[in-house]
Amino acid sequence: MSTFEKHYTPAELAALWGCSAKTVQRMCEKMGGVFVLGTPERMHKRPYKTYRIPASAAERMYKAHFAPPRYPVKK
Repeated sequence: MSTFEKHYTPAELAALWGCSAKTVQRMCEKMGGVFVLGTPERMHKRPYKTYRIPASAAERMYKAHFAPPRYPVKK
C-alpha cells in the first residue's frame, strides 16, 4: 500500500460494483488496510464512521467477493 494511492469511499465502490454502500462497509469491516475514522457514541447521538478504502484493498475485496472462480465449475 502506497501513501499516494487512490482511496475510495464506499459509495464510489458500490457504484462501480453494482451493490449498496452498506454492503461495501460490511465487507470493509473484515478487511485489513481500510481507514475508518469515527466519533464515539455520546448521549443521544449515534456514532459516525467514515471509510476510506485504498485501491489495493478494493482490489482484494473485489477478487474475494465478485470475481469468478479461477477453477472450472462442474455441473
